[in-house]
Amino acid sequence: MIMNNNALKTEFVSGGVGITREDYESLPCAMYAMEFTDEQMQELVNRVANVLRTQYGYTEYEISCLEEDSEELEEYYEFFWREMENIAIDMGMRYYEDMSDEEYMKIIGKKIK
Repeated sequence: MIMNNNALKTEFVSGGVGITREDYESLPCAMYAMEFTDEQMQELVNRVANVLRTQYGYTEYEISCLEEDSEELEEYYEFFWREMENIAIDMGMRYYEDMSDEEYMKIIGKKIK
């Protein structure tokens, strides 16, 4: 799937949580988010927001009240990044490193065009 830079930066929002494809593409172990449709990305952020609310107790209001450089914000981000990655894997998003050389070269070729 070929997408422009705007598709990478489009933010999908739910319950005070915002995620872009670029967030996944820029992880230390990058994930191939470009193959997810807008609908899949919205479902993903909905699921992340739901987990943060139900399992960790973070409501939209509580997220907005977290102070910069606080331990609470650091803890929130720890949960956020872990759940963001786990849910993406559950939904079928792949790490670049898990692709075959052929798959990876096909993606790179599409991005160059």
